[in-house]
Amino acid sequence: MRWRLAGMAIISCLLAAGTATVTGAGEATAAPLAAPWGTAQALVLPPVINFGQFATINSIACPTAGNCTAVGHFTDAHGNVAAIAASEVDHVWAAAVQPFGTIEPSITAPDLLSVSCSSPGNCAAVGVETVNQAWTDGLLLGESNGTWNSSLSWGEYDKGTKFSPVSCPPKSAGACTAGGYYVDASGKQQALLLTQSAGPIGWSPITIPGLAGLNAGGSAAVGSVSCPSKGDCAAGGYYTDGNGNRQAFTVTERNGAWKNAREVAGALNSGGHAQVNSMSCASGGNCVAAGQYFRYVAPNVSTQAFEATEKNGTWSSAQRVPGTGSLNAGGVALVNSVSCVPGTGSLNCALGGRYQDKNGAAQSFVDVLKNGSWKQATEIGSGHNLGGYAQVSTVSCPWSVSRASPGSRSRRCRAPARSTRARPPR
Repeated sequence: MRWRLAGMAIISCLLAAGTATVTGAGEATAAPLAAPWGTAQALVLPPVINFGQFATINSIACPTAGNCTAVGHFTDAHGNVAAIAASEVDHVWAAAVQPFGTIEPSITAPDLLSVSCSSPGNCAAVGVETVNQAWTDGLLLGESNGTWNSSLSWGEYDKGTKFSPVSCPPKSAGACTAGGYYVDASGKQQALLLTQSAGPIGWSPITIPGLAGLNAGGSAAVGSVSCPSKGDCAAGGYYTDGNGNRQAFTVTERNGAWKNAREVAGALNSGGHAQVNSMSCASGGNCVAAGQYFRYVAPNVSTQAFEATEKNGTWSSAQRVPGTGSLNAGGVALVNSVSCVPGTGSLNCALGGRYQDKNGAAQSFVDVLKNGSWKQATEIGSGHNLGGYAQVSTVSCPWSVSRASPGSRSRRCRAPARSTRARPPR
């Protein structure tokens, strides 16, 4: 295992992101996420940061309403990719920052893929960078009291490592869990989980119980992690079975102990390719996993969006996301992100992704889970989608105290939407 620690120089920049905001409100006892969804909005990055005109917000985290952190990347005038992070404090977005100083000559294309916050201004972000144009290292970054002040590079065997999800339990600083993959000495891709053990740069690897036996095909990865409380997490991703088919899996931690990984969506996956793209838990043992699977109806294979629900530690059978069957006339649908209102046993969640309409255009959609029952998926943002490609990339639904009524709670989901115009130890 190779480590590289780096100090973090902050460079202030102007913020821009393609984003849609969805809102709902209600009393603490009336936990549902209610329609209607807010109107999608398109914002433009100023040239000062986005000379290359390719900027993406990959992830957003809102530990309380009006206090969010977003991460992603942009391209400069020379075609170089650099990571960016931006924070909202009291409903006001501050200038974006580039949370790295001078990039080493051997390092290219740093990108932040996921962020999670235990409280406002106390976050962890993960991502990937390319080393010597030959392999990738995973990135782990820490923010304390609003300042990005630590970074860690994790490499294994100089073959490839990538971190894509991270989750930090509310009000539990230094207890985050990250996931991804590494390529082992034999060239096989193995799923990877890390837990934060000692401050922002103390991370330890976890062996995922039961996954080695499932991953007979030698290609697995963790695609999403959700930790509603310290010692209670869930993760999901994919593995490759002995027949070379990619299968979706979930694995759950309860009271500090990880249970065996299990396949999900197998009964749906007649086309031989499924994966969990996103995971979210309201509390320990009450989670939603969502992603995509291949459906084979001779002679055609289509991509469909699915979700599976865990209630009190028991997983339901996976199902196609309600309403996406009729929307998905073009046969390509998937869920990118799901988020559940934390801190309660009842499941009230939102998910978002994309589908292909009858004209072949990619459209964004959202769906809500109200008190354990899914509504019908709804298209959003079509008015901005002049170029025929749109999707919801990430959704975040926090509990927060309402400013209008201190005794009540409000829920605010943020769903950035993008549209087009005309190493574990050796």
